[in-house]
Amino acid sequence: MEPNRFNQIASKYDTVERKDLAKVIDSDFTKLKSKINSDIILASLVLLHVPDTLTLLKQFYSILNTDGKLIIVDFDKNENINHPNVHNGFNRSHLESLLTEVGFKNIEIKTFHHGKNIFMNQDASLLISLSSK
Repeated sequence: MEPNRFNQIASKYDTVERKDLAKVIDSDFTKLKSKINSDIILASLVLLHVPDTLTLLKQFYSILNTDGKLIIVDFDKNENINHPNVHNGFNRSHLESLLTEVGFKNIEIKTFHHGKNIFMNQDASLLISLSSK
């Protein structure tokens, strides 16, 4: 994660009264081999920056406790986007098949927002996915 982005998130966390309920972790979860466990993982606009989506989803699965929840917010597939450093969004059925392959269940994916010029100056829509371990 960019240091500036981590500092922004960490400063927001500093205002939380119950710090025992959550933790901000700056880590490369595609390479992480640790004993981190969590009940909830929220990945907001993360997957589009990760070349190997499947590996990241597997790592998320290994981190989640039994019945843990994975929440993903990212862009729907957008053929107007072409950039070497990001995916051009995600086809919902493909994302669902990846989540199923990893072992997630109770998968729900829906589009929740449409906006102008929100994805690399292109009109785009955002999806939200909720799944359980």
